[in-house]
Amino acid sequence: MARSTITAADRHRIDAARLAPEATEAAGLSAAGEGVTARERRALELVRGGRAADAWHHLQSDNHRRTRDEYAAAVGRFADRVDEGADAELGQVQSEAFWALGSATAVSGLMGLSLVVGWLVGLRRRRPRPGGTA
Repeated sequence: MARSTITAADRHRIDAARLAPEATEAAGLSAAGEGVTARERRALELVRGGRAADAWHHLQSDNHRRTRDEYAAAVGRFADRVDEGADAELGQVQSEAFWALGSATAVSGLMGLSLVVGWLVGLRRRRPRPGGTA
């Protein structure tokens, strides 16, 4: 029973990671941060208990260094994901601005053309016709 529950939970995690990779990155960052925090709390407890040397050894251990490295890597991955999202958003905004500028230019061109045509028609109507009475 417990084995099937663990397998089902793993399957759900894999599905969630596939559907929302950014949530997986945030969860990894959170888990790594909790690991660092737990180790530092343990060291603080040792110091408060008068075992500063043990706390020092605890913070210098390979396990603690590995935990800090995992946290730094998770922060880096999360920052990369945020940068990718920001770059994509910026690209979309720039594209929208480009098309808006193009549309405004086209409308301005059409308005200018209609003004020139109107001016030419007005000139033509005011010009005296040959053979007419003056």
